[in-house]
Amino acid sequence: MKRLLVLLLCLTAVAEATARQRIFCEIIEEIRSTKKTRIYLDYGQTRTSKKHLRIQDAEGDAVIFSSRVEALNILAGLGWEFEQAYVKVDGNSTNGTGTTRSTTHYLMSKEVDSPAEIEHLAEAVEKRKAELRAAETQP
Repeated sequence: MKRLLVLLLCLTAVAEATARQRIFCEIIEEIRSTKKTRIYLDYGQTRTSKKHLRIQDAEGDAVIFSSRVEALNILAGLGWEFEQAYVKVDGNSTNGTGTTRSTTHYLMSKEVDSPAEIEHLAEAVEKRKAELRAAETQP
């Protein structure tokens, strides 16, 4: 009986040690004007400014998303799941005069074996985007 109990305790410990973890990231869409939208990805990376929320390619240039839907589709294609969205509006507008700016936040999550997988998100997004672009150009 003791051996069975010890075996069950060991199996429980192993199961807990190999349990998958849920990590999160946020797509941030900042509408600056009718012609200018910025997309940022916040996955907990170290940053000192909003510039560090941009996904960068190998040359250090910002990866440009056509829209928030493209960013959502790319992350969904990488196994990320949509959790929730909310909008934050800044500025002041009365009777149609004034200036406002809206920022939409999309919270995404993914089950992973190790939280360290998040560190490769930028490369995975860039690679997936390139694959989608290549598929668009093929007949």
